Amino acid sequence: MEVIRVQYEKQYALLKRRLDETVNENEQVKAQYRSSSKELTLYKNLIEAPSNPDSPTKSKDYQQLKLTIDKILQENQQLYAELNHFKTSDPVYDQVKLLESTNKHLKQELTKAINDNNRLKKFINLDEIKHLQLKLTKSHEECEQLRLINKKLEEQLQQQASSPEQVS
Repeated sequence: MEVIRVQYEKQYALLKRRLDETVNENEQVKAQYRSSSKELTLYKNLIEAPSNPDSPTKSKDYQQLKLTIDKILQENQQLYAELNHFKTSDPVYDQVKLLESTNKHLKQELTKAINDNNRLKKFINLDEIKHLQLKLTKSHEECEQLRLINKKLEEQLQQQASSPEQVS
């Protein structure tokens, strides 16, 4: 009963933790959904502003907002270009790329070596089995020879034992 209770408590704790993690993830997804919905509504109002006179965003605000967004997009593109240039011009970047390719190659070699090792182990096991079978056969032959010698010695002993009795 105690073992079952302990296992039940472990399972319960594990399920409780998973539930808490799922609830946290759901809350994060809900927050992202709300934020995305607000952004979508603002973007929709921004798009409709010039053609929809009832839009909450005025045409003047629309122009200013569009210019701001365009500036931000240009700045983002420039920053990404600078970041990419910085990343690729850094000597460490080349070293990292070289190390990554070397690491990949070494992993492939390691996998090949492990496979070769396993194959060789099988061969060694087969050779070892053959060697042990040969030893067993030799031991069996020696045992048979010793039995024959033992049998001959017993016969000689019986003959010697029966010979002195005949003399007396």
